[in-house]
Parts: sequence; structure tokens; C-alpha cells
Amino acid sequence: MSAPAPSMHSLEAKAVAESSATAVMGRISAYTGQQVTWNDMMVDPKAKPEHYNLTLRPTPEDFEKGTVEIPTENEIPLPGQEA
Repeated sequence: MSAPAPSMHSLEAKAVAESSATAVMGRISAYTGQQVTWNDMMVDPKAKPEHYNLTLRPTPEDFEKGTVEIPTENEIPLPGQEA
């Protein structure tokens, strides 16, 4: 006897979860300048624990304190290169 087919709701929930995880991966990559792979996040989270303990800047508190520095014009950060 085979397992029942997944419901439309469970397939939609999986798609939403994967989409959210992809957005988080993009944000981590944008803030750190490092490549973040699906395996880093989903297969073996212990392989890159730094992805799970991030303190990204600027924080809301930085905006409240007025300590956010505006980036220099015409300097474009490149993926894979730390700022």
C-alpha cells in the first residue's frame, strides 16, 4: 500500500517555507558578502554555525541612535568580498 499523495495545503506550505528560507539565504549573503548554499542552511546546519548566530548591522537600535553611516556613493559591494 502506498502513502497518500500530499495535499494541496501541504505542498503550498512547503513552497512557502522554501521561499522564506531562500530569502533568508539571500539576506545573509547580502550582509556578509559570502556565498550561502542550500546545503549550508538545510542539510547540515552545524557545518556553518556562523549563519545562525548573526548580528547584522544596521539594527533598528542603530537607526534610533542615529549611528547609521550612509555608504559612500559609487562604491558597489561585490559578492564574495568582505566590506
